[in-house]
Amino acid sequence: MAKTKISEFNTDPALNTDIDSINIAEGCAPSGINNAIRELMSQLKNQQSGTDGDSFTVGGNLTVLAQGDVRLSDADSSNYVALQAPTTLAANYTMTLPTTIGTAGQLLTTDGSGNLGYTEASVTGAATVFSSNGTWTKKATDVFVTVELWAGGGGGGSGRKGDTNGDGGAGGGGGAYVTKTFLASDLLSTVSVTIGTGGAGGAAQTTANTSGNAGSAGVNSTFGSYLTSYGGGGGSGGVDGAGATTTAGAGGGGALSAGSSSTAGEPTSGVGGSGQFGGGLAGSVSAYGGGGGGTGGYTGGGAGGASFQGGPGGGGGGGGSSNAGGAGGTVPGAGGSGGAGGTSGGGAGGAGVGRNAGGGGGSNSTGNGGAGGAGGTFGAGGGGGGGNGSASGNSGAGGAGGAGYCRVYSW
Repeated sequence: MAKTKISEFNTDPALNTDIDSINIAEGCAPSGINNAIRELMSQLKNQQSGTDGDSFTVGGNLTVLAQGDVRLSDADSSNYVALQAPTTLAANYTMTLPTTIGTAGQLLTTDGSGNLGYTEASVTGAATVFSSNGTWTKKATDVFVTVELWAGGGGGGSGRKGDTNGDGGAGGGGGAYVTKTFLASDLLSTVSVTIGTGGAGGAAQTTANTSGNAGSAGVNSTFGSYLTSYGGGGGSGGVDGAGATTTAGAGGGGALSAGSSSTAGEPTSGVGGSGQFGGGLAGSVSAYGGGGGGTGGYTGGGAGGASFQGGPGGGGGGGGSSNAGGAGGTVPGAGGSGGAGGTSGGGAGGAGVGRNAGGGGGSNSTGNGGAGGAGGTFGAGGGGGGGNGSASGNSGAGGAGGAGYCRVYSW
């Protein structure tokens, strides 16, 4: 058989008597030696270029100099995968491959001494919080992303200023809470986060026999275009100075729409909201929507509505000759407390502690009405201002609603 590849030769020199049918045995013609050398050079070149398809075995170390590649070509040798050393190495090191092929889903890891092995993939999570506008950035390892959003709470309305009696302003509604889990692959690499501001409280009324000023609604919070939490309504100002008219509390934000001064955010079911994802109204309680603001009016202010996860509603301002404001709504289990209602005689409503809402201010027949307390964090509503029944005094201003919040969990 003609020996056309180096691998066809024998390790026993005595058996190598021809090369590609050229006789190189003892006593061969001198021209055979010349032809054999040329043939051997050709075979070595074919071995170097790989055109002979011959296998190549290295008994010792194979050294590739000057950051050269070890290239593994595809089936038609049109493209390759290259292994290459770094540009600079501080010292030599050896990586020893595992003894087995491993199983699907395992990761190739090192023990720190150069020994490679397989381990089960582990997932690490992260939590990012936003109390102001910002940008969330997805990690390459993220598989799932859960977003929690709270919208801004509404500000409380200010009380009415009257010659003899002044009604209290209504409490602001709490911002809604919404949450959703996404596949990380469905999200952009960065997402803008907008935190809704709390609504401003209605300014104190300084003109005699004039209704109070309404508080501003809380602003929606958004996680890009993927998720929106809706703000609580602003409380109405006190409207009646001589009768028993009640100023309705503002509606809390719902999962589907914002609350207003007179309506709760969707989905709703009756005057008090759905009790689940809709906002509360008139001091009513919600699970995930914002709590309803407390009523203001001619007598004592109504208490703000609680919410299990959303922002609670602010307490209503006291009215009439001299009545106390209502307490701010709470978040059960969240700690802190709703702001206490302002005492009769113009006492200010307390600010909400932690996630709780502000209390309403007390009314005053001889001087200024008490201001409503500010709502706490996570979209709590502000308290309504107390009424004023004195020509020399002003009504109480409404308390500001708390700003929204966002938490993003990724793993």
